[in-house]
Amino acid sequence: MSMRPPVGGESDPTRSEILRVAGLLFLERGYDATTTRSIAQRVGLTPAAAAHHFGRKHELYLAVTASMQWAVYEIIEEIVEGPGSLLDKIELILRLEEQAPEREPGYLRFLASVGVEASRHPELESALSQVPFNDLFLRLADDGVAGGEVAADDRALLLRALRVMLAGIGLSSWDLPGAHSPADAAVELVRGRLLNRT
Repeated sequence: MSMRPPVGGESDPTRSEILRVAGLLFLERGYDATTTRSIAQRVGLTPAAAAHHFGRKHELYLAVTASMQWAVYEIIEEIVEGPGSLLDKIELILRLEEQAPEREPGYLRFLASVGVEASRHPELESALSQVPFNDLFLRLADDGVAGGEVAADDRALLLRALRVMLAGIGLSSWDLPGAHSPADAAVELVRGRLLNRT
């Protein structure tokens, strides 16, 4: 089970709401265009009251990122520890955005944007390594190797493919008319149903 550290006092309803609203605004507007004032107004607080909970904007961004990373980690951890084949688990992981509560910002969309924001703002660089996702994906790959579903030599390739697909789903925020979701496309490819092998 994960050892999730406190990342902003989610048990405090005001802090939870600040995290949620900040996540939505950072995702919608980006780091530069989101102000602590706009977050405070949306929550119904004064800027000083919002700052009291998290400090400066970059500290709030780091708290939002950690909160979302741990939420995603816990969803994936439950999948990894649950029943099913490696393919079943990969499909559930690729569809994890569908498991996010409706009131939450898009987990994968937000996390896909963190690298871009950190490259522009050095003070956000620590946001990239707050959660041990590699350990979790290694457990998944090792289970696949132990079950004979993936060759031991392909373990690293599986890890890279899973990370690339999750990032791609997060970055694919646009909808094409009549198209399937990005997760649908990734699942069909992984399941081998997308390519004609005849």
